[in-house]
Amino acid sequence: MGQVYSNAVCTLKADSAKSCMESFLRMRDDLWREAVPIHINRYGTESQIFVRLLPYVEACPTDARGWILQETLLSKRLIGFTHSQVVFSCGGGRITEDGDLREESRWLIEEAREVWLRIEPENAAWLWRSIVVDYSYRKLSRVEDKLAAIAGLASAHKIRNLSADQYLGGLWRSSFIQDLIWRPETNENLTHLDKVQPPLVGYPSWSWSRVDGPINYPQNETYEVLDGYTSLVGVRFCRQDEAEFDPRPSIEVTLEGPSVAIELYSSPTEKTLHWKPVSATWKKNYNSLTLDFPVEAVKMSSDKSQITLVPSLRHTDNELHGLRVKAHFILLCTDCELAPHAYFLLLVPSSVDETKYVRIGLYYDFFGFLATARSTRRAKQAKLKRLESWLTQRMEKRSFVVI
Repeated sequence: MGQVYSNAVCTLKADSAKSCMESFLRMRDDLWREAVPIHINRYGTESQIFVRLLPYVEACPTDARGWILQETLLSKRLIGFTHSQVVFSCGGGRITEDGDLREESRWLIEEAREVWLRIEPENAAWLWRSIVVDYSYRKLSRVEDKLAAIAGLASAHKIRNLSADQYLGGLWRSSFIQDLIWRPETNENLTHLDKVQPPLVGYPSWSWSRVDGPINYPQNETYEVLDGYTSLVGVRFCRQDEAEFDPRPSIEVTLEGPSVAIELYSSPTEKTLHWKPVSATWKKNYNSLTLDFPVEAVKMSSDKSQITLVPSLRHTDNELHGLRVKAHFILLCTDCELAPHAYFLLLVPSSVDETKYVRIGLYYDFFGFLATARSTRRAKQAKLKRLESWLTQRMEKRSFVVI
């Protein structure tokens, strides 16, 4: 499918039709495009100007469909038939029937498309995360198509920009650690988890494809992976016949980096999870622990006296009353552009195999006590070294197999 749109001279886009049962060629309402005169009397001089509404060509039914994304991005030229006018776009920009010419669009997908058509390799990772965020807001008739509907785009992305890279269930090996810093869009804090849909079954716990809804990444793109500390050291495809762009991947990844053993707990009267380090001295300045999904406690299959957490497949509130669960943080990235802070992956033992782990959330901590008033490059490097030293003194390097 991706080759069809990539090799097409021009793609016609039925923007005004809600389904294939509707026509996209229809009589248009041109009244809203008419210019309205406004009389002006300034400094005794009478004149008039004509104004009209800007074209809102982005408000089209097709923009909410998951499959349409890759068809839009892969096409070299697009002619869109909207409710009010015809729109032409290509890598150079967009022009509408009423003469509105834009080199850069106001909305994400057109901007991403223009970048896509003239992408530089160094921007490939950023572009992919932007595409994933846009894609996550779109609807699919079948949730089983979560990765299938973007596979053609991923394949083309690899051919054009990342030929030596490896696609791993919606993420890329070269930027895997940064790609892990996703979280559900509605996840303001633990008390709002009732807004989050249960996870999709059949996808790795570390992949955004498990989320049935919108996700986001941190807005600040200056975070860094600490060299020699956090890395993807192993990938195992669990099925022998599994292809790289398999729509239902079964992949285990091995992460190696600074980690700290923690205990997740809640009081008998609370539904919110708290955490504390098992042995390390950790000064929590900004305790932002967010879960990917509602969770529930289950007994370990190997030791019934031990419990762990699993995403709840039901539309239910957190069942966290009075529990205590062993878990780990593993350091993903740091950002010292302003005040030092870091992102950690929250891992708990798998209920099926205690030697393996599953992702259940993300932790963000702010280390204001390491900050300085300066914002120069040298000051940033100094903050990064202090943060690195502080973290490594309290964390130990170890490996986790995450499924």
